[in-house]
Amino acid sequence: MTINGNEYTAPTFTFSDVCQLEEWGIDTTSMAARPLALLAGFVALAVGGKSLKDGEAAIDVHLAGGGKLDDITAAMIDAIANSGFFKATAGETAKT
Repeated sequence: MTINGNEYTAPTFTFSDVCQLEEWGIDTTSMAARPLALLAGFVALAVGGKSLKDGEAAIDVHLAGGGKLDDITAAMIDAIANSGFFKATAGETAKT
């Protein structure tokens, strides 16, 4: 995933990732309630941020440089869909 011209590995939404999002005030049981905050959290995890503000700042710079949210959003949706954590909590079998 490219953010601000830099390549990052998309977070895989492990248990630890979800706990970090919760610490940042993002409730993953109602992700649709705050989609932009979730996106900022996803980016913060990707860039190694220490707070939700780090993800917000990276997105601001990305957009100011002509970047779009489409690719980042697609990477986040893919990460959620393929997350072993979310599959397990939904009762699906995770593929490793």
